[in-house]
Amino acid sequence: MSEPRENGLGRRQFVKLVVAGGTLAAAPAASAQTGKAKPKLTVWTQSSFTKQADAALKGLYESYGKEHNVDVDFQIMAYNTLIEKLPAALEAGTPPDISFLYDADTAYYRGKGSLLDVTDVVEPLTKLGGGIFDAALMTVKHKGKYWSVPTVMNPWPIHARQDLLDAAGIKQFPKTWVELGAVAKKLQKPPQLVGYGMAVGRSGGDFEDNFVPVLWEMGGKMENDDGSLDFQVGPVAKVLQLMKKWYKDDKIIPQGAINWDDTGNNKAFQSEQAVFIHNPASVMSWLVQEKPDLAKRTKLYPSPGKSVVDAWCFGAFKQTKFPEEAKACLAYTMQPKRYETFIKALTGRWLPVYKDIAKDPLWNTGIYAEYNKLAQTGQLISYSGPPHAGFGEATNTYVLPDMAARVLVENWEPAKAADEARKKLVAIWAKYKD
Repeated sequence: MSEPRENGLGRRQFVKLVVAGGTLAAAPAASAQTGKAKPKLTVWTQSSFTKQADAALKGLYESYGKEHNVDVDFQIMAYNTLIEKLPAALEAGTPPDISFLYDADTAYYRGKGSLLDVTDVVEPLTKLGGGIFDAALMTVKHKGKYWSVPTVMNPWPIHARQDLLDAAGIKQFPKTWVELGAVAKKLQKPPQLVGYGMAVGRSGGDFEDNFVPVLWEMGGKMENDDGSLDFQVGPVAKVLQLMKKWYKDDKIIPQGAINWDDTGNNKAFQSEQAVFIHNPASVMSWLVQEKPDLAKRTKLYPSPGKSVVDAWCFGAFKQTKFPEEAKACLAYTMQPKRYETFIKALTGRWLPVYKDIAKDPLWNTGIYAEYNKLAQTGQLISYSGPPHAGFGEATNTYVLPDMAARVLVENWEPAKAADEARKKLVAIWAKYKD
């Protein structure tokens, strides 16, 4: 059977044209030619915490729809909402056509057989813009195929109140997490100002990105090189013991943090209630727009030890009625010239996935001087392996924050809580035969 035609082209030719930067805006619409219903793509994403970034990303997707006669319904929601809605929608057979996927989500939904293979979209993109950062490609690649499209790099710097560091005569930023805790205790003035707004609750992925770098410092890691589970009880218990000290004894972590969602640490810093937070530059971007005076008193530092970097991606689901349009849409948004206009409009919220675009002074000078370096040297939280499907399920079912709650709220011994979490993770990893 011949392929359905799209403006006189086969559907696969249509995707290749968009990947190559072509446009079909002047061609007759497929629906007008064939009498078929106009294609519609529903896109779900999480909020970036900055109105400007949300509007720019929405505009990028909607411009594809306007140029190619496709209705695009672009929906923005809180990450905690997204990770609850998406599995339910897939189970019901009504997922969006395209969705934002956070870090290990690509591996998770690929492992469940839910994602379209988008190798024909990603491979041509890797040859553009000086190439795509390795960490971004590792996030989406499995056995030689690509399962989502890396869209932005999301480094995790420390937001620090530089004015308070200067006033205290602290000239050198802490080199370890233990040292950071000590400085945080020295600078805080509770309850109005706490030392470290650490995400310790069910905070939609923020917990994992705050917890894992401390685990690295204690000699642990989440995965081995081949993606198998590491997560040894000894190092994990050391992290939990340190968190217990910070939370209960030093009180540098606010007591209410156990109930924070993924906006909690952002709000704490933005309202000048925390000396340090470990968070992507959504906070700094918001400060530049909404509180420029506080932005001037804030500095972004690489986190102690190894820094975290993750990639935000967009994937298409197999259940879409319009798979070729979905892939063409993803390809359209990633053409370097179009993409560069979008990414630069965000004034530093995200880092480009394209190496050449990331060389722009925007990400190498001023308040974002360390940002490009973080993308090149940062590690995925799945280190030392690629994201495993089990990691996505563990994140979406809150295994690690619930482990911390055992210690911080229920007063379990750290080793007991770590052992329970490890058993849960072993069971999850066993579900996915990568």
